[in-house]
Amino acid sequence: MVKLSSAQVYRFAFVYLYSEPISFLIQRLFQMSKYQGWLSVLGGFGLSLIFLLFTVKLGRTFPDRGWDDFGGDIVGQPIHRFMLLLVGIYAVVLASVDVENFVSFLRTIYLPDTPVWMVTLLTVLCIALTSRQGLLTIVYMSEGIFILQVVASLLVFPAIIEGRQKAILSSLVTHHDIGQIVSGSLNTMPWFSEWAIFLFLAPFTSFLLPIGRALMLGGLTVVLILITYWLLILMNFGPYVSEEMQYPLLELIRFARYSDFMSNLDPALISFWSTTMFMRTSFQLYVASLCLSRVTGIEAKSLVFLIASSLAAIVLQYAADTIEYEKAIRSYAIAAYAMLMNSFPILYMLVYWWRFGAVPSDRPVPVAKPPP
Repeated sequence: MVKLSSAQVYRFAFVYLYSEPISFLIQRLFQMSKYQGWLSVLGGFGLSLIFLLFTVKLGRTFPDRGWDDFGGDIVGQPIHRFMLLLVGIYAVVLASVDVENFVSFLRTIYLPDTPVWMVTLLTVLCIALTSRQGLLTIVYMSEGIFILQVVASLLVFPAIIEGRQKAILSSLVTHHDIGQIVSGSLNTMPWFSEWAIFLFLAPFTSFLLPIGRALMLGGLTVVLILITYWLLILMNFGPYVSEEMQYPLLELIRFARYSDFMSNLDPALISFWSTTMFMRTSFQLYVASLCLSRVTGIEAKSLVFLIASSLAAIVLQYAADTIEYEKAIRSYAIAAYAMLMNSFPILYMLVYWWRFGAVPSDRPVPVAKPPP
């Protein structure tokens, strides 16, 4: 039974895609593209839609089943099991990067004297407990977080818009370097290309619904908010100061002139953002457990804490040498790996077209019904 509507998928996609770019991409945008960051974001998001197109087409091949279930009918069970293992590892890699970024942020800003192992274990425990509740719980919790993030943005924008330098806006149309735009777009694309992971929303939703449009609108909403924040940071600090800040958005929020009522708003905003990160990483852990369950035959819930333990060990390894971690995570090899893993729907669709021809387009669209 379909339990998630396209509107719910839109809100979940927003929450999933929101946390990482808003917090960790803005500084890199200034380093890569200076005044052309907005073009790099639009270019990267536009390129990522190629992956979204193939993801939706693959989801529509067997709309009442999840990819982990029907993939073997397309490429054969041995190859599909191998792909499940690769995708499961990729989900753990994504989760480990997200948790390391979050732990590093907390220890840098709020908990400098707290041992890294304690912050890591508490973070991973929260993520594992959420993931073990299942996909519907993660999506329903994201509904409330979506509202909180929208309200938070409405509170922040009026406050941080003060003190802006409007004259700097002319640089958006006078500073153009095609090579820099192309390079920035290619480096930004992996931040918006994780569409394939949404295949695991089935069978709780059906790709016969306008899921592609919902995912695209969710990503576009994140892009618009990201560009707005980037623009406000540019007008307040300029590109060269911003690229030296580790967390320019946090500095902008602290720099803003709040009223007495809003003078301590940044901890609340950080807590809202933290919940989006928890939902994102919980879903990644859910995907990893589901993939490993298909490969081993063990129940997915039984694997959550095992994978979470591995996740914590990886994060602690990252934390042991943060300089090398930063060098590695910003390398082209990591971006290429992400693009390669996000391309598996293209492989499956090519095999499907070769074996079965075009995807039927005359099937009835189901109606999403909430669980009893």
